[in-house]
Amino acid sequence: MKHNFKINLDKLEFTYSASNELKEYISNNNVIMFDEIKLIRQESRMYANEYAIWGCDYKQDKGIYNRLIGFLYYGSHNPNRQNIYISYLNECLYDNYMLASRFYVEEVVGLEFICISKIDIAIDFNFNIINRLYKLYKDSNYSLIVNRKKIENLNSTVKDVVHIAGNNSRKRPFANPTFCIHNDNNSLSLKAYNKTNEINQSSNKQYIIDNVGFNRLYRLEVSCANHKVIKKSLDMINLTD
Repeated sequence: MKHNFKINLDKLEFTYSASNELKEYISNNNVIMFDEIKLIRQESRMYANEYAIWGCDYKQDKGIYNRLIGFLYYGSHNPNRQNIYISYLNECLYDNYMLASRFYVEEVVGLEFICISKIDIAIDFNFNIINRLYKLYKDSNYSLIVNRKKIENLNSTVKDVVHIAGNNSRKRPFANPTFCIHNDNNSLSLKAYNKTNEINQSSNKQYIIDNVGFNRLYRLEVSCANHKVIKKSLDMINLTD
């Protein structure tokens, strides 16, 4: 079997600014049309204003139809979350056409892009990358550095690396483990797990398997939930958001 992998986005949130007039106009309406984009108010505990974003898509068997794209929200009680935010539905991130619609959404609504505030990057493999990680993890010829701390002794307790057994049989309780490394405040993490099992046992996200095209998926997932960490990471590789 030829070893292969595919990279996708698995979570995406953008931060925007907007005029006070636009914010007031949106908050005073439960349903708003911006050209082909419809905002429908949702109940929210975290934000004073939250809207489902609906847009148009096309499929050969359906023709043109409306579908949920994501959510727009603002008015947080958190003083550090005082902008407008848009998060995209997971299924849309595996559809290049719908993912590109972000440019249209921000244009017709009248938002000004500030930064990416949350992102998950998924690398899916058609072979068991987790076993290879554990092989390196237990190899005394390599040094392990976690959060700037070097651990050379294989018998030393390693902080900030978590091993999760998951749902397994009584006979093999530790089969298909999840391997997770995170920074001090959990704003940046790397997780490795059997994505096929996760889809079959809980999430039912068949569209991921259809998009990636592998019979078995083993995933490395980088999660970043802090815009400052994202910017620092991008600066290190000379990229901007």
